[in-house]
Amino acid sequence: MRNIILTIFLLVCISKQAESQYISEVLEYRPAPGQLINTRLGTPEAANSIVGGVNGMLSLGAFGGYVVFRFAEPVENHIDNPYGVDFTIFGNPMPQWAEPAVVWVMRDDNSNNLPDDTWFELAGSDYFFTSTRKNCTQTYINSDDTVFWENNFSETGYLEQNSYYKQTYYPEIQYFEDISQTSYTLSGTQICANLDSSSATVKSFPRAFGYADNKPRKSAPFTIPDNPYSVENENAGGDAFDISWAVDSDGNYVDLDKIHFIKIQTAISANGGWLGEVSTEITGACVVLPNSELLGNQDFVSVNVPKDTIFSSKIQLEIFPFVNGRYKPDNELVWTSTNANFTVDSNNILHCSADGTTTLTACLAQNSSVFSSFDVSVKLSKNVNDSTNTNPVFKMYPNPVSDFLYLENVENSTLKIYNLSGLIIWSSLIYTNFYNLSVAHLDSGIYLISVENSTTKTTSKFCKQ
Repeated sequence: MRNIILTIFLLVCISKQAESQYISEVLEYRPAPGQLINTRLGTPEAANSIVGGVNGMLSLGAFGGYVVFRFAEPVENHIDNPYGVDFTIFGNPMPQWAEPAVVWVMRDDNSNNLPDDTWFELAGSDYFFTSTRKNCTQTYINSDDTVFWENNFSETGYLEQNSYYKQTYYPEIQYFEDISQTSYTLSGTQICANLDSSSATVKSFPRAFGYADNKPRKSAPFTIPDNPYSVENENAGGDAFDISWAVDSDGNYVDLDKIHFIKIQTAISANGGWLGEVSTEITGACVVLPNSELLGNQDFVSVNVPKDTIFSSKIQLEIFPFVNGRYKPDNELVWTSTNANFTVDSNNILHCSADGTTTLTACLAQNSSVFSSFDVSVKLSKNVNDSTNTNPVFKMYPNPVSDFLYLENVENSTLKIYNLSGLIIWSSLIYTNFYNLSVAHLDSGIYLISVENSTTKTTSKFCKQ
């Protein structure tokens, strides 16, 4: 009898230990409007489905929607965790349809058991891209069953209702008593959409690492994580996160020994055509168990790949070497090209001497097995349309543009983009002579760009396709 009682006790202990690896409590759920909101996948009851396992389903809605949760115990930044990661978040992405979310962490510094201290963003592969917007706010407006939005970049739009979900997309008062039925505002980090709607199979491509609802799940045990720096989907799959990726509001890395709260926030504002808005879904999360024997590469090279044809003899590339998951700007890169007419110098500036295409590869100088390859197309014979420039030194191309607007001779200048109403929708001080500006998020239309330095001010027009 004693042995039976001991066995039952051990089984109960093992069961409780297994349960403690999963989310223990959802503390806040504040979705953005979306096609799954006010359905069984987008209510407070749905939020509880992600507790205790990885088989729930919760929609966060469009950009800015979020959920805050915790585990039974603080998550340690454990030195013996595989690949340095500390917890894994599971969503429902497919290989060519991801709906990435930014992940934030918080310590309970005031020991009141509430998420009211400082949030730190976990800096993923896109964090340092110029196309990534920090402190983006988006206000959703409820108007006759249509949800309009406007953000702090003077952009506006609305959520298109698709044929699959006919209910109201704006959070209803019966489920969300604390959300105004007129309008409300959400904020967070916004990354650039990477959509391909050129065919009936709409694609939303995953990011390299550091985002939730980004990579598919594999199989149990879910405490054995995927290596986020590997292209393979291994072990449990899903999206593994390292507390050491945490950065403060100025983008500086911080050292956290443990965290008590986690927030997941939809990071993209985009329409996926017949698939509806890009909106993060979460099925659960799991704490990683220490295992010093499970090893793998922890370095990565992240590139903001130019998607348009380049019409210039040189262009500044955006490339970021990560070592142990942290961006290391001083790490040397070695470049190779499949076309002798294309070279990249030590400042990561691409030089082109003829029309053509090439595959560029950048690898870490101290570890050639860590690299990133991408294709580039250049057409120097293009007649660049910059006739509206009052200063012939400044150049921009292509025009019209769909993804990236390439700018030359803008060193130590202030760049501003205006809409035709005269509102500034983007502004930044540029320190490099060559700059590639992401405009993929802009609505189609005509915009003005001004370039001002200590001696001149140039204003030009460009057309966003």
